[in-house]
Amino acid sequence: MQTTKAQILSLLKRRGRLAVDVLSEELGLAPMTVRQHLTSLERDRLIEATPERQPKGRPHYIYTLTQRGEDTFPKRYEWLAAEVLTELGHMDPFDLTGLTPSQRTEFVLDRIADRIVAQHSARLRNLPVEDRVREVAALLQRESGFVEWSRTSDGYEIDDYNCMYRVLTGETSNACSWHRRIISLLAGPSAAPHVQAEATGARCRYLVLASHDGGRLQTEPPATAHESVTHLISQEVH
Repeated sequence: MQTTKAQILSLLKRRGRLAVDVLSEELGLAPMTVRQHLTSLERDRLIEATPERQPKGRPHYIYTLTQRGEDTFPKRYEWLAAEVLTELGHMDPFDLTGLTPSQRTEFVLDRIADRIVAQHSARLRNLPVEDRVREVAALLQRESGFVEWSRTSDGYEIDDYNCMYRVLTGETSNACSWHRRIISLLAGPSAAPHVQAEATGARCRYLVLASHDGGRLQTEPPATAHESVTHLISQEVH
């Protein structure tokens, strides 16, 4: 079970910026108790408070993670490095001829994704879609360390709050292509990603729509990553 301080860090990781009253409601604790934990986390330089003026009365404070707080959610850079080196070692140099730098990156990541799909497709192929979503979320969890899934009115949602690729590059497109490919081929052909960039971090949200074709999985990777999805939406959240 997570400690209260760990729960606060996780809530700030998910939501970006929160006030005491919201944290109090989410945790089911008295505001005074929450403030005591926040004071301790500030002292450890894991969070910081920013005053926000109100129409009346004193300003209240909004809490966010510091970089040190972000670093409490480790990323598996060594795993990514090993996967990239493996692909480069087996790659024909001519495969990259004529590609832009961004396309080369996407090509390598797609090859990693296809190898992951090949390792798990037989095991997942005949499972119900919800079980496939759960298993795919678990695969991404091993890579990211902070992935959650839930049901929606249209199907299922997978949220990755700790994508290491986005931290390395500050971009979303290649990371989305890589994860979109894995989700589309293992969870179902109608996975649509929504990328939300937030004020103090980011999350990648993937929607797996309820299947209308009996839940069949694709047996071969698409010619391009984009053929396996419905659409991509990028939205700034302030």
